Amino acid sequence: MRTIWLLAACTIIPAMACHHHAGAAEHPGISSASTEPSTVRVENKHWLDVVVYVEHDGQRSRLGTVTAASTASFTLRPAMIGQVGEIQLVADPIGSQTTTATGTIIVKPGTHVDWTLQTDLARSSVSVY
Repeated sequence: MRTIWLLAACTIIPAMACHHHAGAAEHPGISSASTEPSTVRVENKHWLDVVVYVEHDGQRSRLGTVTAASTASFTLRPAMIGQVGEIQLVADPIGSQTTTATGTIIVKPGTHVDWTLQTDLARSSVSVY
């Protein structure tokens, strides 16, 4: 009886170790369906061109420029999402001292953010889905 248990243990334990190792190469807790990139769409109704930044993990990264009265889309690199997925978007109109920012936004792979910048930047709105 002891031999059967020993034989079973010698067969099952290595199989479990291989399964665990294969799963470690993937990101635990994140399914393969969630590797879709996160995007930010900015509609600029302001009369000035605006430089858009993303703040994450205590640093600021430039996304790009949205010209006046136009719309632009950006893809967030995984490094811009950070460890916990908390970001803040910042708009800096070129030639103006005024800036605006969203509150903290939680972003995961596949999240889409729509940010509408109004002529009065304080009235801008953000949607996350």
